Amino acid sequence: MGNSSLMRFRHLVQGMIALVIVYGWIQLYRFVRHFDSNGQYPFVPRPQFIDSFLPIGSLVALKNWVINGVFDKVHPAGLVIFVAVLVSAILLRRGFCSWVCPVGSLSELLWKFGNRVMGRNVKLGKHVDLFARSIKYLVLIFFLKAILLDMNSFVVYAFVNSPYYKIADVKMLDFFINPSDLTLMAIAFLVVMSFVVKNFWCRYICPYGALLGVMGLLSPFTIRRDVTKCTGCRGCSKACPVYLDVADQKKVTSPECMMCLECIESCHTNALHVKTIFPFRIFATPLKSWMYPAMLLAIFALVLMLGILTGNWSSSVSYSEYVQLIPLRFMITH
Repeated sequence: MGNSSLMRFRHLVQGMIALVIVYGWIQLYRFVRHFDSNGQYPFVPRPQFIDSFLPIGSLVALKNWVINGVFDKVHPAGLVIFVAVLVSAILLRRGFCSWVCPVGSLSELLWKFGNRVMGRNVKLGKHVDLFARSIKYLVLIFFLKAILLDMNSFVVYAFVNSPYYKIADVKMLDFFINPSDLTLMAIAFLVVMSFVVKNFWCRYICPYGALLGVMGLLSPFTIRRDVTKCTGCRGCSKACPVYLDVADQKKVTSPECMMCLECIESCHTNALHVKTIFPFRIFATPLKSWMYPAMLLAIFALVLMLGILTGNWSSSVSYSEYVQLIPLRFMITH
């Protein structure tokens, strides 16, 4: 697979996932509408994969699984997808962010559109950028402390079996279709900033990306530069959407790298490759350009298939529970 075809393939993957996600949100809306109308609108099955938009709940469910030995039965698909994302980060760094994540895809679409309209994107000053990048790590630390340290085994078990958690996806839908003024202002701010600044959400705010970046430091793979082939054109550094100086590094190990492979596409001398790092140098041969996304997508397919085959995919919440909970959801706060 050539470099240009590699990026076309990445955008194809992003587009296909975006279509699936849009379909899922529509189906969730139709699912909720059935219960809100007391059955006047036809019932449609709840899309299980929509649980992927509940990463905080999935982190609580993961802790419950680890310390109580109970796999989440309320939003099992969310936990399966969360595990798939974590495994992909440990093995292949932050490829999820640039190849799979629909929010990352939307962010990329916005800044590229902004670049086309304005002719450039705004780059924050060095010190401002460094401070802003710390925000996502501070948010991550807050959630990790609140969930991993402050919640004991009883609390996490109670949470994943609570009425609130059972309709967390429905409340998430309400959050977006009936937004408050503050929510609209926050969304407008993020859209405008994403239009102006490259990967604003991913680079400065997303705690999910921060977690994957840190876990990606364990990965045996990285982008390596062959100094004997490099001509010093610095095209790779210019192409990097997160402003890494790829041209000055023998290997890219920054947790900010999203493994989009744009730098590899920009290299005309074949000096950049995805390779293993010490102590995993037994796989010293550079990967073919198509192999990285193939491995990334294979990991997701394998973990999701395991979840389905082991019966850990469909929610155990019954129709009768939804009949009771969904109409009363605005009264359920915890």
